Amino acid sequence: MLHSMSTAKFAAGALVAALALTSTTVQMSAAGAQERADAAAAVAIERERISTRWDDAVASARTEARVLAITARTAAMRVGDLADARTVDRLAMAAAALDRALARRDIGAIAARRDELASVLAGFHRTVSVAADAVIAGHPSADESMKDILRGAIARVRPDGGGSVASGVDLAAVRSAADRVVASHQANTAAAAAAAAAAAAAAAEAAADAATGGADVSGSVAPTAAAQFAPPTHPTELTVDARGDYRPGCPVLLEGDWWYPDRTGYVVVDPGYPYDIEVLESDGHFIAVKSLPCILE
Repeated sequence: MLHSMSTAKFAAGALVAALALTSTTVQMSAAGAQERADAAAAVAIERERISTRWDDAVASARTEARVLAITARTAAMRVGDLADARTVDRLAMAAAALDRALARRDIGAIAARRDELASVLAGFHRTVSVAADAVIAGHPSADESMKDILRGAIARVRPDGGGSVASGVDLAAVRSAADRVVASHQANTAAAAAAAAAAAAAAAEAAADAATGGADVSGSVAPTAAAQFAPPTHPTELTVDARGDYRPGCPVLLEGDWWYPDRTGYVVVDPGYPYDIEVLESDGHFIAVKSLPCILE
């Protein structure tokens, strides 16, 4: 009887121990699963954070590069023939290479193509600066004030080695200032030629008067050469007769045609295309009017 009770007590104790061990094992297994789940969630959160940072970095690189690409593509339009065809083509190819890089998510490739385009754009600015310098040298009769304006515009677009890029406004200012130098030179050259012709005519008439005693057929005294052939001067008042398809305020191309006023300040502008005008003046005197072709949509 005692043996049976001892056996029963032992069996009950063994069952309790087994149940306790099973409970502990289940608790440890549940804790391990929770830890693994927490670790997996932390990894997922970190991956999401890294992915977001990468997306932000790619977006920032693309934005900066696209601004440079737009600047490069509009540069050639703003300077006209101050940039030769080879330089313009090189700029277009560098911009196209950047476009291909922007289609991917490789920040390193985007940065490399952006730096290449910036270098080519600096060379473009250098070419424009040299060409504009040549405009000054090739038009010596232009007003010094016009030349000074062009020199200032050139200084703003000449590469400084610091990686800065001139704005489209600065490039357009070089083109406009170069046109003004050319127009001033042409106007002054024409005025000088007219003055020389007038002086030659005056000299010839003076010689003829001397041969006849200084009197004309009616017996009156001929006027002096200085009074009769005063050198032409630029007018201080301007009357523009804008004919044809004149569209004030339209978006325009920078290259156009020049029209010169007579000594009274009257000028007829009739280019044969839709246009707006730009007036060239210096020191309060009007020199010329430029017709600028409208950009038609």
